[in-house]
Amino acid sequence: RLWPALAGLLACVQLVLLTRTAWDKSDTIDEPYFLESALAQWIDHDLSRTCDAPALPRWGFALALRLVDPALFDTTRPGGRHPLWSRPLGGGLQRNLLAARATTILLTVAAGLFLWAAARSFGPDVALVTHALWCVSPTVLANGSLATLDPWAAAFLAIALWAAMRATPRP
Repeated sequence: RLWPALAGLLACVQLVLLTRTAWDKSDTIDEPYFLESALAQWIDHDLSRTCDAPALPRWGFALALRLVDPALFDTTRPGGRHPLWSRPLGGGLQRNLLAARATTILLTVAAGLFLWAAARSFGPDVALVTHALWCVSPTVLANGSLATLDPWAAAFLAIALWAAMRATPRP
């Protein structure tokens, strides 16, 4: 019972670190593109902008934006509908950016838990070290708090590893 509690504690620490980083940083060069294409994908069901990347992360970004800023999805409203640039500086822009980043943060934390679960077959201490390395990895902390596609790819690889470990006999 101690090992799952420690894994949960590590996940909470990572959640706090990623949320603090997401709140503190300005948007990156590609986040406005991903958020705008997520909005178009949700409203118009237009997948033509997702030829360069998977559509699933954009659905996640759009769902988060839908929850925190429903006015963006009103097609009868005059004016721009960009999730960042059509919002007033300050609250609206920061809220929308943090909401979209929250989807990536939750997925990143979940990926760490999937890695912990996959490594449990090698022993609880190995699982905890694996999860700790994931939680404090500079790369994970830097990218896991952004509304970009890289953390989604890493998370799905972690989930695929967990599924492979579940499908194979225990060592």
